[in-house]
Amino acid sequence: MNNGSNNSRKFSAFSKYLGVLIDIILVLGLLVTWIGCLGRWHWFLSLFDHFRIQGSIVCLVALVVLVWRRRWWLVGLAAVSLAINVMPLLKTSGTLSTTIVAHPQLGLKIVSLNVLTSNQRYADTLAYLQGTNADVILLLEVNAAWEQSLMPLRKTHPHGTSQSRQDNFGIALYSRLPLEEFQVTSFVDQGMPSIATIITVGERKIRLVGTHPLPPHNADTLSVQFAQLEAIGQFVSATPDVPAIVLGDFNATPWSPAINELRAKSTLDFRCRNAVWLPTWQVRTPLALPIDLALCTPPLFFEQRDIGPEVGSDHRAQVLQIRWAISP
Repeated sequence: MNNGSNNSRKFSAFSKYLGVLIDIILVLGLLVTWIGCLGRWHWFLSLFDHFRIQGSIVCLVALVVLVWRRRWWLVGLAAVSLAINVMPLLKTSGTLSTTIVAHPQLGLKIVSLNVLTSNQRYADTLAYLQGTNADVILLLEVNAAWEQSLMPLRKTHPHGTSQSRQDNFGIALYSRLPLEEFQVTSFVDQGMPSIATIITVGERKIRLVGTHPLPPHNADTLSVQFAQLEAIGQFVSATPDVPAIVLGDFNATPWSPAINELRAKSTLDFRCRNAVWLPTWQVRTPLALPIDLALCTPPLFFEQRDIGPEVGSDHRAQVLQIRWAISP
Protein backbone atom coordinates (compact mmCIF):
# COMPACT_ATOMS: atom_id res chain seq x y z
CA MET A 1 0.00 0.00 0.00
CA ASN A 2 2.76 2.41 0.88
CA ASN A 3 4.63 1.67 -2.35
CA GLY A 4 1.45 2.28 -4.37
CA SER A 5 0.77 5.51 -2.53
CA ASN A 6 4.36 6.68 -3.03
CA ASN A 7 4.23 5.89 -6.72
CA SER A 8 0.98 7.77 -7.02
CA ARG A 9 2.45 10.84 -5.33
CA LYS A 10 5.56 10.65 -7.54
CA PHE A 11 3.43 10.42 -10.65
CA SER A 12 1.31 13.32 -9.50
CA ALA A 13 4.40 15.42 -8.79
CA PHE A 14 5.87 14.52 -12.18
CA SER A 15 2.61 15.42 -13.92
CA LYS A 16 2.55 18.82 -12.23
CA TYR A 17 6.22 19.38 -13.13
CA LEU A 18 5.56 18.38 -16.74
CA GLY A 19 2.51 20.65 -16.89
CA VAL A 20 4.52 23.63 -15.61
CA LEU A 21 7.29 22.84 -18.11
CA ILE A 22 4.80 22.73 -20.98
CA ASP A 23 3.32 26.06 -19.87
CA ILE A 24 6.77 27.66 -19.74
CA ILE A 25 7.70 26.36 -23.19
CA LEU A 26 4.43 27.62 -24.69
CA VAL A 27 4.74 31.05 -23.06
CA LEU A 28 8.34 31.39 -24.25
CA GLY A 29 7.23 30.42 -27.75
CA LEU A 30 4.50 33.06 -27.67
CA LEU A 31 6.86 35.73 -26.37
CA VAL A 32 9.39 35.01 -29.13
CA THR A 33 6.72 35.90 -31.70
CA TRP A 34 6.48 39.34 -30.10
CA ILE A 35 10.18 40.16 -30.56
CA GLY A 36 9.64 41.53 -34.05
CA CYS A 37 7.47 44.28 -32.57
CA LEU A 38 10.64 45.68 -30.96
CA GLY A 39 12.45 46.01 -34.28
CA ARG A 40 12.34 49.81 -34.26
CA TRP A 41 14.88 49.77 -31.43
CA HIS A 42 17.45 47.41 -32.97
CA TRP A 43 18.08 45.95 -36.41
CA PHE A 44 18.55 42.40 -35.05
CA LEU A 45 15.16 42.42 -33.35
CA SER A 46 13.59 43.54 -36.64
CA LEU A 47 14.64 40.24 -38.25
CA PHE A 48 12.04 38.42 -36.15
CA ASP A 49 9.30 40.50 -37.75
CA HIS A 50 9.79 38.62 -41.02
CA PHE A 51 8.71 35.30 -39.50
CA ARG A 52 4.98 35.98 -39.16
CA ILE A 53 4.03 32.74 -40.92
CA GLN A 54 6.07 30.70 -38.45
CA GLY A 55 4.78 32.85 -35.60
CA SER A 56 1.19 32.17 -36.62
CA ILE A 57 1.82 28.43 -36.57
CA VAL A 58 3.49 28.60 -33.14
CA CYS A 59 0.63 30.68 -31.70
CA LEU A 60 -2.05 28.43 -33.17
CA VAL A 61 -0.41 25.31 -31.72
CA ALA A 62 -0.01 27.03 -28.36
CA LEU A 63 -3.66 28.15 -28.40
CA VAL A 64 -4.93 24.64 -29.14
CA VAL A 65 -2.74 23.04 -26.46
CA LEU A 66 -3.68 25.63 -23.83
CA VAL A 67 -7.40 25.26 -24.54
CA TRP A 68 -7.05 21.46 -24.38
CA ARG A 69 -5.20 21.76 -21.05
CA ARG A 70 -7.70 24.37 -19.83
CA ARG A 71 -5.03 26.92 -19.05
CA TRP A 72 -7.55 29.71 -19.46
CA TRP A 73 -5.28 32.34 -17.94
CA LEU A 74 -2.84 31.79 -20.84
CA VAL A 75 -5.41 31.35 -23.60
CA GLY A 76 -5.85 35.12 -23.85
CA LEU A 77 -2.11 35.64 -24.38
CA ALA A 78 -2.10 32.98 -27.10
CA ALA A 79 -5.14 34.50 -28.82
CA VAL A 80 -3.64 38.02 -28.85
CA SER A 81 -0.31 36.66 -30.08
CA LEU A 82 -2.04 34.78 -32.87
CA ALA A 83 -3.91 37.90 -33.94
CA ILE A 84 -0.70 39.96 -34.06
CA ASN A 85 1.00 37.38 -36.27
CA VAL A 86 -1.96 36.62 -38.54
CA MET A 87 -2.89 40.25 -39.20
CA PRO A 88 0.02 40.94 -41.62
CA LEU A 89 -0.91 37.79 -43.54
CA LEU A 90 -4.54 38.85 -43.81
CA LYS A 91 -3.55 42.31 -45.00
CA THR A 92 -1.49 40.79 -47.82
CA SER A 93 -3.94 38.04 -48.76
CA GLY A 94 -5.97 40.18 -51.15
CA THR A 95 -4.86 43.67 -52.09
CA LEU A 96 -7.16 44.25 -55.03
CA SER A 97 -10.85 44.98 -55.40
CA THR A 98 -12.81 42.04 -56.80
CA THR A 99 -14.82 44.48 -58.92
CA ILE A 100 -11.85 45.63 -60.96
CA VAL A 101 -12.25 45.15 -64.71
CA ALA A 102 -9.27 44.36 -66.94
CA HIS A 103 -8.66 45.69 -70.43
CA PRO A 104 -9.67 42.86 -72.80
CA GLN A 105 -6.49 43.01 -74.90
CA LEU A 106 -3.60 44.55 -73.01
CA GLY A 107 -1.52 42.18 -70.92
CA LEU A 108 2.04 41.22 -70.09
CA LYS A 109 3.63 38.11 -68.56
CA ILE A 110 6.78 38.48 -66.49
CA VAL A 111 8.90 35.89 -64.66
CA SER A 112 11.32 36.89 -61.92
CA LEU A 113 13.79 34.40 -60.42
CA ASN A 114 16.86 34.51 -58.21
CA VAL A 115 18.82 31.68 -59.84
CA LEU A 116 21.35 31.38 -56.96
CA THR A 117 24.95 31.94 -58.02
CA SER A 118 26.14 28.52 -56.78
CA ASN A 119 23.26 26.64 -58.42
CA GLN A 120 24.52 24.55 -61.34
CA ARG A 121 21.20 23.27 -62.66
CA TYR A 122 21.54 25.45 -65.72
CA ALA A 123 19.62 23.18 -68.12
CA ASP A 124 16.68 22.71 -65.73
CA THR A 125 16.42 26.44 -65.14
CA LEU A 126 16.66 27.26 -68.83
CA ALA A 127 13.98 24.69 -69.70
CA TYR A 128 11.69 26.08 -67.02
CA LEU A 129 12.12 29.68 -68.16
CA GLN A 130 11.54 28.76 -71.79
CA GLY A 131 8.42 26.84 -70.81
CA THR A 132 6.82 29.80 -69.04
CA ASN A 133 6.30 31.63 -72.34
CA ALA A 134 6.96 34.90 -70.54
CA ASP A 135 7.30 38.20 -72.37
CA VAL A 136 9.94 39.44 -69.94
CA ILE A 137 12.34 37.47 -67.72
CA LEU A 138 14.23 39.05 -64.81
CA LEU A 139 17.06 37.01 -63.28
CA LEU A 140 19.11 37.74 -60.19
CA GLU A 141 22.45 36.40 -58.86
CA VAL A 142 23.68 35.97 -62.43
CA ASN A 143 27.42 35.24 -62.76
CA ALA A 144 29.49 34.50 -65.88
CA ALA A 145 28.51 30.81 -65.89
CA TRP A 146 24.80 31.64 -65.72
CA GLU A 147 25.17 34.31 -68.38
CA GLN A 148 26.74 31.80 -70.74
CA SER A 149 24.26 29.02 -69.95
CA LEU A 150 21.26 31.28 -70.59
CA MET A 151 22.43 32.53 -73.99
CA PRO A 152 19.66 30.53 -75.75
CA LEU A 153 17.13 32.93 -74.20
CA ARG A 154 18.53 35.69 -76.40
CA LYS A 155 17.11 33.92 -79.45
CA THR A 156 13.55 34.42 -78.24
CA HIS A 157 14.14 37.40 -75.95
CA PRO A 158 16.70 39.53 -77.81
CA HIS A 159 16.17 42.77 -75.88
CA GLY A 160 17.85 43.58 -72.59
CA THR A 161 21.25 42.93 -71.10
CA SER A 162 23.01 41.20 -68.22
CA GLN A 163 25.55 42.40 -65.70
CA SER A 164 27.19 39.30 -64.28
CA ARG A 165 28.92 39.47 -60.90
CA GLN A 166 30.49 36.93 -58.56
CA ASP A 167 29.09 38.48 -55.38
CA ASN A 168 25.48 37.22 -55.70
CA PHE A 169 24.24 40.54 -57.08
CA GLY A 170 24.47 40.03 -60.82
CA ILE A 171 21.30 40.92 -62.71
CA ALA A 172 19.89 40.22 -66.18
CA LEU A 173 16.81 41.08 -68.21
CA TYR A 174 15.52 39.19 -71.26
CA SER A 175 12.63 40.67 -73.24
CA ARG A 176 10.67 39.81 -76.36
CA LEU A 177 9.47 43.40 -76.51
CA PRO A 178 11.64 46.40 -77.39
CA LEU A 179 12.99 48.41 -74.48
CA GLU A 180 13.52 52.15 -74.06
CA GLU A 181 15.59 54.20 -71.60
CA PHE A 182 17.40 51.05 -70.52
CA GLN A 183 19.85 51.47 -67.65
CA VAL A 184 21.63 49.48 -64.96
CA THR A 185 21.88 51.62 -61.85
CA SER A 186 22.36 51.28 -58.09
CA PHE A 187 19.98 54.16 -57.25
CA VAL A 188 21.96 54.90 -54.05
CA ASP A 189 25.55 54.75 -52.84
CA GLN A 190 26.45 51.23 -51.70
CA GLY A 191 23.23 49.95 -53.27
CA MET A 192 23.19 46.88 -55.49
CA PRO A 193 22.57 47.05 -59.27
CA SER A 194 19.01 47.40 -60.50
CA ILE A 195 17.64 47.41 -64.02
CA ALA A 196 15.28 50.18 -65.09
CA THR A 197 13.60 50.39 -68.48
CA ILE A 198 10.37 51.15 -70.34
CA ILE A 199 8.43 48.45 -72.18
CA THR A 200 5.81 49.19 -74.82
CA VAL A 201 2.78 46.90 -74.88
CA GLY A 202 0.45 47.77 -77.71
CA GLU A 203 0.46 51.54 -77.52
CA ARG A 204 0.92 51.62 -73.73
CA LYS A 205 4.22 52.13 -71.91
CA ILE A 206 5.24 50.48 -68.64
CA ARG A 207 8.22 51.43 -66.54
CA LEU A 208 9.88 48.31 -65.16
CA VAL A 209 12.42 48.19 -62.34
CA GLY A 210 14.11 44.92 -61.41
CA THR A 211 15.97 45.10 -58.12
CA HIS A 212 17.85 43.08 -55.50
CA PRO A 213 18.57 45.15 -52.37
CA LEU A 214 21.06 44.07 -49.74
CA PRO A 215 19.80 41.68 -47.06
CA PRO A 216 19.52 43.19 -43.57
CA HIS A 217 22.63 41.56 -42.11
CA ASN A 218 23.39 44.55 -39.89
CA ALA A 219 22.26 48.10 -39.24
CA ASP A 220 24.23 49.48 -42.20
CA THR A 221 22.87 47.05 -44.79
CA LEU A 222 19.35 47.54 -43.46
CA SER A 223 19.80 51.29 -43.89
CA VAL A 224 20.99 50.79 -47.48
CA GLN A 225 18.00 48.54 -48.17
CA PHE A 226 15.63 51.27 -46.94
CA ALA A 227 17.45 53.90 -49.00
CA GLN A 228 17.44 51.84 -52.19
CA LEU A 229 13.72 51.10 -51.99
CA GLU A 230 12.93 54.72 -51.15
CA ALA A 231 14.97 55.89 -54.14
CA ILE A 232 13.12 53.46 -56.40
CA GLY A 233 9.81 54.79 -55.11
CA GLN A 234 10.92 58.35 -55.90
CA PHE A 235 12.14 57.28 -59.34
CA VAL A 236 8.77 55.76 -60.17
CA SER A 237 6.84 58.71 -58.73
CA ALA A 238 8.80 61.18 -60.86
CA THR A 239 6.86 60.07 -63.96
CA PRO A 240 3.30 59.43 -62.72
CA ASP A 241 1.97 59.31 -66.27
CA VAL A 242 3.90 56.06 -66.90
CA PRO A 243 2.61 53.15 -64.79
CA ALA A 244 5.35 51.11 -63.19
CA ILE A 245 6.22 47.63 -61.99
CA VAL A 246 8.94 47.00 -59.40
CA LEU A 247 9.91 43.39 -58.81
CA GLY A 248 12.73 41.12 -57.74
CA ASP A 249 14.31 39.65 -54.62
CA PHE A 250 13.68 42.38 -52.06
CA ASN A 251 15.29 40.55 -49.12
CA ALA A 252 12.26 41.80 -47.20
CA THR A 253 8.81 40.41 -46.46
CA PRO A 254 5.56 42.12 -47.60
CA TRP A 255 4.90 43.48 -44.09
CA SER A 256 8.46 44.61 -43.30
CA PRO A 257 9.02 48.29 -42.44
CA ALA A 258 11.03 48.82 -45.64
CA ILE A 259 8.16 47.62 -47.83
CA ASN A 260 5.56 49.46 -45.75
CA GLU A 261 7.52 52.66 -46.20
CA LEU A 262 7.82 52.10 -49.96
CA ARG A 263 4.05 51.62 -50.22
CA ALA A 264 3.34 54.66 -48.02
CA LYS A 265 5.64 57.06 -49.88
CA SER A 266 4.71 56.09 -53.44
CA THR A 267 1.75 54.78 -55.43
CA LEU A 268 3.37 51.35 -55.61
CA ASP A 269 1.34 48.57 -54.05
CA PHE A 270 0.87 44.83 -54.41
CA ARG A 271 -2.43 45.19 -56.33
CA CYS A 272 -2.74 41.42 -56.60
CA ARG A 273 -5.68 39.04 -56.53
CA ASN A 274 -3.53 36.33 -54.92
CA ALA A 275 -1.96 36.25 -51.47
CA VAL A 276 1.51 37.75 -51.64
CA TRP A 277 2.76 36.11 -48.44
CA LEU A 278 3.34 32.65 -49.91
CA PRO A 279 7.02 31.75 -49.31
CA THR A 280 9.49 32.00 -52.20
CA TRP A 281 12.76 31.45 -50.30
CA GLN A 282 13.79 28.28 -48.44
CA VAL A 283 10.29 27.04 -49.16
CA ARG A 284 10.73 23.55 -47.69
CA THR A 285 12.46 24.65 -44.50
CA PRO A 286 11.29 26.24 -41.22
CA LEU A 287 12.90 29.49 -42.42
CA ALA A 288 10.59 29.84 -45.45
CA LEU A 289 9.93 33.51 -46.26
CA PRO A 290 8.13 35.52 -48.99
CA ILE A 291 10.93 37.85 -50.09
CA ASP A 292 10.51 37.73 -53.88
CA LEU A 293 7.90 40.40 -54.48
CA ALA A 294 6.25 42.54 -57.13
CA LEU A 295 4.48 45.88 -56.79
CA CYS A 296 2.88 48.13 -59.38
CA THR A 297 1.10 51.45 -59.79
CA PRO A 298 -2.44 52.02 -61.12
CA PRO A 299 -3.93 51.25 -63.54
CA LEU A 300 -1.76 48.11 -63.63
CA PHE A 301 -2.60 45.12 -61.48
CA PHE A 302 -1.50 41.50 -61.12
CA GLU A 303 -4.34 39.35 -62.33
CA GLN A 304 -2.40 36.23 -61.36
CA ARG A 305 0.76 35.60 -59.38
CA ASP A 306 2.07 32.04 -59.22
CA ILE A 307 5.11 30.55 -57.50
CA GLY A 308 7.34 28.43 -59.71
CA PRO A 309 8.81 24.96 -59.06
CA GLU A 310 12.16 24.08 -57.51
CA VAL A 311 14.98 24.31 -60.07
CA GLY A 312 18.04 24.17 -57.82
CA SER A 313 17.91 27.67 -56.35
CA ASP A 314 17.00 28.50 -52.77
CA HIS A 315 14.38 30.80 -54.34
CA ARG A 316 11.27 30.04 -56.36
CA ALA A 317 10.23 32.09 -59.35
CA GLN A 318 7.27 34.43 -59.29
CA VAL A 319 5.18 34.29 -62.46
CA LEU A 320 3.15 37.44 -62.99
CA GLN A 321 0.21 38.13 -65.28
CA ILE A 322 -0.05 41.92 -65.54
CA ARG A 323 -3.18 43.63 -66.86
CA TRP A 324 -4.52 47.16 -67.26
CA ALA A 325 -7.56 48.07 -65.21
CA ILE A 326 -10.27 50.01 -66.99
CA SER A 327 -12.72 50.05 -64.06
CA PRO A 328 -13.05 51.17 -61.34
